[in-house]
Amino acid sequence: YDSVNWSLRNGYFSEITNNNFGIGEKVSRAEAITLLWRYAGRPGDVLTKEDLSSTSAAITDIKTGFTDVLGNMWYANAIKWAKEVGVTNGTSTTTFNPNEAINRADFIAMLWRNAGSPKVDTNIPFNDIDENAYYYEALKWGYNKNIVKGISENEFRPSSYCTREQVITFLYRYGMLQDSTYSIDYLLFNGKTTGNKTSYISGTDTFTLNEPTKEGYTFIGWTGSNGNIPNKKIIITKEDVGNKVYIANFKKNN
Repeated sequence: YDSVNWSLRNGYFSEITNNNFGIGEKVSRAEAITLLWRYAGRPGDVLTKEDLSSTSAAITDIKTGFTDVLGNMWYANAIKWAKEVGVTNGTSTTTFNPNEAINRADFIAMLWRNAGSPKVDTNIPFNDIDENAYYYEALKWGYNKNIVKGISENEFRPSSYCTREQVITFLYRYGMLQDSTYSIDYLLFNGKTTGNKTSYISGTDTFTLNEPTKEGYTFIGWTGSNGNIPNKKIIITKEDVGNKVYIANFKKNN
């Protein structure tokens, strides 16, 4: 429950409809990588001038290196970032399989790589795990850090698809264990704001962003880490984790 609310509040996931989050629904590999990318603050520094149009910052054809990832797809930037930082190597040297449902082993492996692939000395109680599997060290780490707890006391089901609530709960637990300072970036487009923090520490306090001003314009809301629908009231709570980017949206006065 807490992880779903956290994901909606920060624009990491959206509901399937206005009344349903999609509990039990599958998550594609493209969606899972995009979720991690959003959590990381939507980094775009891996893009090159060849990925962008010559006249603007519009994305035209992102080069991911995967033949099954079209360069203009909504998830292409996230996949390129994930490959660049070592979160994923794809399903082969040339394919990513973006529409395939991600399984539980793959997602915990992605989180583990995002954390720097740390090694931990711990025993795991699951009897359906192969010690020679690519995800074995990742699962040991995830279990040690209480990110994953298994389907039952002795069963992890690595090949089962990771549902929407499982994916966001794993990410939420991962974020909560970081105990670090996260950045907040603002794109104001010549607007001005005062008193807004540029960083925060999870678990310390709750604060509301101040509205920016711009001469000749009316502020209509923030987008970015809270999603694509402008929202004037952005509250960062003690439970929040992850780097954030907020974009000020203005409407020109008549």
